[in-house]
Amino acid sequence: MAGAEEKTVGQFLLDCLMEEGITDIFGIPGDYNFSLLDTLENYGRIRFINGRTSLMPDIQLMVMHG
Repeated sequence: MAGAEEKTVGQFLLDCLMEEGITDIFGIPGDYNFSLLDTLENYGRIRFINGRTSLMPDIQLMVMHG
């Protein structure tokens, strides 16, 4: 495709999340997602919340929304 911008899968994913208005994502950093986290750090508009357990997103939602 002439003139098409090449993106990584991570860049495409983060662009889609931003278009949907996502501002926070939860995860547990590990060697399986370091590349995505590097891309996320360069975007700067989506906050990565380090969840130390798989229950972290549930806990965060309860704190944020009662």
